[in-house]
Amino acid sequence: MTSVLATKKDDVMKVVDETAAAVAVAAEEKTDIDDALGAGSKRRFFPRVKHLLTREWESFLAGVLDAMDQAHAPSAAVASHKATNPWFKAFELVYDGVASDCSVPTGKNRFHKFKDKIVELWNAMEQEAPDDHPLKPRSMEQLNLYRQACEEQQKAELNDAKATGGKASMIKKSPLGGSAMKRPYSSTFHPTTGRMWKHLDEGSALQKLPEPLKSLTHLRHMATEIGASGAKQDIEVQYMAELYSYLGESTGEPFEKSQILTALYRLSQTPKEAKDVLAAYERAVQEYLIQMSPPNAKSAEV
Repeated sequence: MTSVLATKKDDVMKVVDETAAAVAVAAEEKTDIDDALGAGSKRRFFPRVKHLLTREWESFLAGVLDAMDQAHAPSAAVASHKATNPWFKAFELVYDGVASDCSVPTGKNRFHKFKDKIVELWNAMEQEAPDDHPLKPRSMEQLNLYRQACEEQQKAELNDAKATGGKASMIKKSPLGGSAMKRPYSSTFHPTTGRMWKHLDEGSALQKLPEPLKSLTHLRHMATEIGASGAKQDIEVQYMAELYSYLGESTGEPFEKSQILTALYRLSQTPKEAKDVLAAYERAVQEYLIQMSPPNAKSAEV
């Protein structure tokens, strides 16, 4: 009799454990489902980064980016609880606006954590979002501004340390995110930020582009700047066709073409586009060097 009761007790406890485990799993799944629901549903927490990268959350993400621009938060390296701090302003704009139905954090470090969340979002957009995501260029522009702000702050702290005789190694570095050393985007791919040749007249170089590539270049980047994703997609097909036609041409003065290609390289919006423009630049430079080489060197090569 005792053994039967013990067996029944074990069976009951097993059922209780399995039920508790099932409840825990269901609760976790419900959290994911709640986070993934549309903007019209009630949410308790700010959406997860993985959800903000999806097309379903574009309007919410656009609202967050609007708040960043309005508060000038990307140009501030540090967050604080002061009302004049851009991250303080961005926090209020987000939770009074697009995230008004989310619970508002109240911890003393809420502004710092909010900034870290946005930086995490920017980095995720850079590393994980597809290149055709309509909000990626704008996100990368903000990330680039933030990285520049961090670099300027570090330089200022370094100069202060030198002026006061302090050690540079004691300076606290601002967090740039996991991809800080990767190529930053601005409104375009901009792979040369920080080491640009300042004397290149980009406007003059772009004016030398043949039509319709010249007009398409301007239309493409204006569409990127104002976030006209529909027009951007329509322009992209024609732009790419004209661009690769131009890259394949061997006509024109090679030095002039090298300047034009440098301007196009700075305006490239994907790594592949930048790579292909760079290859055309290399060819133009080689053509120029061959033209400039002495006649006897040319005959020796033949």
